[in-house]
Amino acid sequence: MDWERHDEPPALNEGGVHIWRACLRQIVSAQLVLTDAERRRASGFLSADRRSAFTASRHLLRVLSGSYLGAEPLSIEITNGEQGKPRIAGSALEFNLSHSGDWALLAFAWRRLVGVDIEKVDRRGDRDRIVSRFFSERELRAYRALAPEQREIAFFDVWTRKEAFIKAHGKGVLLGLDRFDVDFAPNAPAALLETRVQGDRTDRWMLDALTVAPGYRAAICVEIAPGEELRRRIFAW
Repeated sequence: MDWERHDEPPALNEGGVHIWRACLRQIVSAQLVLTDAERRRASGFLSADRRSAFTASRHLLRVLSGSYLGAEPLSIEITNGEQGKPRIAGSALEFNLSHSGDWALLAFAWRRLVGVDIEKVDRRGDRDRIVSRFFSERELRAYRALAPEQREIAFFDVWTRKEAFIKAHGKGVLLGLDRFDVDFAPNAPAALLETRVQGDRTDRWMLDALTVAPGYRAAICVEIAPGEELRRRIFAW
């Protein structure tokens, strides 16, 4: 996966989606573009790592959104929708943001829902408990059929794909992580196999895996029209 390097975003057309990756450690804190409210929010984080990740990723969001909208980054009003999904007030530009470890992932599109997720592969944690609680029955059977050495990567593939889907919907875990199935078979493309969300259809969504950096798994979910060929471009900050 070749990430184009750009200082400013190229034109984003109606039939496309732009995906950006950025190494948070390379963003200089003294140059951050943040509102006073965002700086106050950041100061409330007890963890220095969480504080740095929030400020760097919010800076990226403002700078990139400003370029797409032709507006000053600080003039952009970022609000939360009814279900808590961040959006740009008064704009048809949809976006989503995720960060984990040293990396951030952002996606932008006009008038179409989009969700992204990135996770650093971490061997800690009780994955079996999470799998039993949040995977669908179909996913659980497929996961347990894998060889033990395949399950670690499979876990993060499922998780990022499910997170990208619920973030695109904008309802978070309230949507129900067991109400849809994603494909995570080794060497197979990512796919939304079935959705049992009321009024939803599998052909409404494009679900894809992203290769961002070694030791990370990531995914994107974008709303599409049935049969639409979405034009996707990927950029490195």
